Amino acid sequence: MARDDGYTRYTVRIPTPLYERVKAAAGEKSVNAEIVEALEAAYPAPNQREVVLDVIVLLADLQRQMKEAGGAEADLQALKSKCDEVIAQLKKNPDLAGEEGAQTEFDLALLLAHFRT
Repeated sequence: MARDDGYTRYTVRIPTPLYERVKAAAGEKSVNAEIVEALEAAYPAPNQREVVLDVIVLLADLQRQMKEAGGAEADLQALKSKCDEVIAQLKKNPDLAGEEGAQTEFDLALLLAHFRT
């Protein structure tokens, strides 16, 4: 029966000299912990807030381009509605604010100003 503890078990073969360097670098930690730490540093998880803000900026830019190209009003309204949904979710989810939570309202105000033009 597979364990569901949030970890994927994966066997990897590494050259002995590399293993020895990792083992020495680990010190009191396990070799596994050292490898996981190195992988986390090399492949950080995306910052949710930055991803959402990037999406909002892209949607606002798309709306501007559609407006300039004479896009149908219904299409523009649908896009504006979708942007408003994303912004509402960003405001409601404190996890998306991250360490810069105090700036969230300011950031959103700037994005909304860009979006509404």
